[in-house]
Amino acid sequence: MAATQKKTSIADGMFAAWNSHDAGKVVAIFTPDVLYEDVPLGVVNHGSAELHKFAASVFEAVPDAKFELVNSSVDRGHGSIEWIFRYRSRTI
Repeated sequence: MAATQKKTSIADGMFAAWNSHDAGKVVAIFTPDVLYEDVPLGVVNHGSAELHKFAASVFEAVPDAKFELVNSSVDRGHGSIEWIFRYRSRTI
């Protein structure tokens, strides 16, 4: 049971960081050698600097973004997260 709680807290922490709209908090969740792949956006970030730039660009492009954790799992050192990304569309 404790392992399940730890997995959940890691995913919850990641989404709390994204919902803070603070790129520094997003980067702090990961190790400096992070390999962060955003499949829906087709973006792969290598290392803290790339992830910081990516997160900042998301917050700039979608200032009212809200990330909702639906499900997460970890198996043999690899994890997956199912999430919902919400925002209001804007007319430019």
